[in-house]
Amino acid sequence: MKSNLLEIDHSFRIIRTHSTSLLIVLAFVSLFFVTPSLAEDSHHARHRPKETAAREKTETYYTNRNGIVTSTAPRPQPGMKLTKTVYGFHPYWYGTAYNSYDFSLLSTVSYFSYHVDPGTGDQKGVFFWEDTPLIDMAKAAGSRIDLTITSFGNADNRLFLGNRTAQKHCIETVTKLLKKKNADGICIDFESIPSTMRNEFTNFVTAFSRHLGKEIPDATVSLALYAIDWQHVFDIPGLLPVVDQFILMAYDYHYSSSTDAGPIAPLQNGKIWPPFSVEQSVETYIEKGLPASKIILSVPYYGQKWQTKGKIFPSKNLGHLETIPYRKIVPLLQQDPKEWDASSFSEFLIGSQDDQISQLWYDGARSLKAKYQYAKAKGLAGVAIFALGYDNGHDELWQIIQDEFLDRAPPQ
Repeated sequence: MKSNLLEIDHSFRIIRTHSTSLLIVLAFVSLFFVTPSLAEDSHHARHRPKETAAREKTETYYTNRNGIVTSTAPRPQPGMKLTKTVYGFHPYWYGTAYNSYDFSLLSTVSYFSYHVDPGTGDQKGVFFWEDTPLIDMAKAAGSRIDLTITSFGNADNRLFLGNRTAQKHCIETVTKLLKKKNADGICIDFESIPSTMRNEFTNFVTAFSRHLGKEIPDATVSLALYAIDWQHVFDIPGLLPVVDQFILMAYDYHYSSSTDAGPIAPLQNGKIWPPFSVEQSVETYIEKGLPASKIILSVPYYGQKWQTKGKIFPSKNLGHLETIPYRKIVPLLQQDPKEWDASSFSEFLIGSQDDQISQLWYDGARSLKAKYQYAKAKGLAGVAIFALGYDNGHDELWQIIQDEFLDRAPPQ
């Protein structure tokens, strides 16, 4: 396995009180009133289409269903190199959107996903891994290729992590798929892991990593982390020796069931929002012993829209309206001027129709730029995108990557 360790010491600041009783009370208040504002541990799961395994469907089917268009992203000059890792997830349900990807700005493209059947370890659902031209296109451009392994839901994870036979079959099957396409590694993305399965999950990741090390010595292992590990399912000291990089899913701090509408990926909370933010998530994992140099900050190419009680914020969530990819947010900017929340470094829109007020919170070029600059200043390994194709038809987000992560020094 490849590794790159650079320990960065950054202490996590805790606000102290003079009263132990007050501290206990505040803890309970946080548990019951603050915690529900953050989607606990289900990030990517919300995006995967809820459909049965339709083997007859093709990438073209999804291309047409989503209205994918071909656009030309900004092309950097020959000889320039990325200064940080830029890791992009390609969701199968975005069909041939990869025809518009600028692979020169992607260190790794991870196919999303091999979705685990918890009873057998087989792949279930739609899966174009063996047929998609994406892999050859990415590799020809110099990008690495990963396969994301997903398992969502408490029940499925409990069943799979308690079934060593299914785990062994999954590991062996995925390894064969990697070899068949000459791929470079995996990303393990298990969401809603039961708190009682902490050791079982660590053992599964360890077994997977060791098997790959024997079969594909240069293969890398990435692991998706929750924004907040409420159930303490990630044993960072136990995982560090067998995981090359940790992809922090730093979004959904406000989600469909949140009490209030608000920023989905606040860089800071600015004392306005609940005490959770991208910076706080990073600091917490560093405090647990995870080196900054092994953290990849995953950013959202989507937004959340709520019906709200008013135009001010925080404003009561009267009903979640939709999750919107960036490509569908852009046309809305022609109707309602975008606004900026300096406290969270987030972009948002306030809409009003038929006496109903809505708030749409998202990450655009300005907020993404702030996160990219933070990742560089903090010494993180790089950034990840969830998901590629969500900006299909628009080039400005590629330009931000080029501006922030491309070495401008001329080739020697």
